[in-house]
Amino acid sequence: MPERNPASEIRAGDPASVRLIADMLSDHERFVIEVDVPGVRGEELEVYALGETVVVEGTKEERRPAGSERPSYERAERDYGPFRRVFVLPGPADLSRTQAGLKAGVLTITIPRIIDRRGRQRRIRVSVES
Repeated sequence: MPERNPASEIRAGDPASVRLIADMLSDHERFVIEVDVPGVRGEELEVYALGETVVVEGTKEERRPAGSERPSYERAERDYGPFRRVFVLPGPADLSRTQAGLKAGVLTITIPRIIDRRGRQRRIRVSVES
């Protein structure tokens, strides 16, 4: 019996039909998520924060040559349809200050870290009542 390949079971129009390639980077101040979305326009993307996750979803529309109803493809390797990708952040983040930009087919999402202040000495003001 041939080995089962889950990727071959993906159907056109299924949210998993367009695979997003991504990197998540971090430094002391922020998390950065870079997602390849070639051929996707900004208005076709939705990015939102939910709990400790960042969600990227949208649709990659098929674009046909002008004046062509339905071309006869000799080779079709690009994926079209809806997509969704969920990124779990590996640490505390200030999601209210998240920024996203799209340039040259790469979506870059920058999320500031919340620096853990436990273990640091902080002066606490004492109010004196008479």
